[in-house]
Amino acid sequence: MWMKELFIPKASQEKVQAVLQKKEVKNVEKVLAICLDNHAYDELFWAFYTIITPIQRMNVDVTRKWIERHPPLVYCLLKTQPPTEDHFVSPYLDDLELTIIQNIIKSANQSGIASLVALEKIAASVARISMADYLHLLMLASLSVRSSELVQEVLLVLHECRADVMTRSPMMEYAHKHALGITFDRTEEAADECPCNDQGRPRKVRGRGSPPAIVRLVPVPDEPTQVIANVRIDDITPVRIHSHVRLQAVSDPEKGWVGGKPVVDAVVVLAKKGEMKMELQYPLPPEYAQMQWRMYHAGSVGKSCLFVPPCRSH
Repeated sequence: MWMKELFIPKASQEKVQAVLQKKEVKNVEKVLAICLDNHAYDELFWAFYTIITPIQRMNVDVTRKWIERHPPLVYCLLKTQPPTEDHFVSPYLDDLELTIIQNIIKSANQSGIASLVALEKIAASVARISMADYLHLLMLASLSVRSSELVQEVLLVLHECRADVMTRSPMMEYAHKHALGITFDRTEEAADECPCNDQGRPRKVRGRGSPPAIVRLVPVPDEPTQVIANVRIDDITPVRIHSHVRLQAVSDPEKGWVGGKPVVDAVVVLAKKGEMKMELQYPLPPEYAQMQWRMYHAGSVGKSCLFVPPCRSH
């Protein structure tokens, strides 16, 4: 009953947080799950706030799990624990550096220019991560940020954050410049194959081949970041293993939770007759299995890149 009172009638931010601050984290997680399943995003952010404040209450693994389930929550964390020029104030966030950077990039389609500001604020964190993780971040940006202008800005900001690392040796400077060039080629290929508008939605291009395939998506057991697309065997599609695809909902979800049809990027990691297993670059809505999706081809990761996604935070 106490959970119902948080939603019906709609409670204020103060009431939700006052109730949840007194509850165990496992009960707050139940509320977060209800919010996410029903697209109650106001309450989702209010509830998430109560598991990261006070900082002594924060559990790193729980925080990481919910940011990965809904990447925009990373801004709630940055607001409550703003970074300084050199580091995060709280040592709890040291283990979340890579997760924070990843999810700023993943939510760039929604946050736009705010993602650039956020990356600049945590430039010291971007400079601290390993070269391998940095390369995966470049790939993540090229696969998940769909606006041509925005993805270029994100890549350049990431590159500028590594200025001190590049001065360590000519080899490091060359590696960074070479990786940036490869990633720019990847983004240009994606823009050519599946052009998107400034909001990151695929644009209709007249005279461009056959229409995208319509697919159903089913979950992969024990792999929350993967789905299987059931494809008609008589469909003519350029999508193959290692293809970058953009999945756009054919119609809005019944609950009407967004103004436009959701779009999610993915990479095909296994292709068989009639089905393709995909690694998602962003979480799908909870109703995805009941929806139909247009599958746009956005180029090939295997042909144009030297490193393979996804970027893992653990």
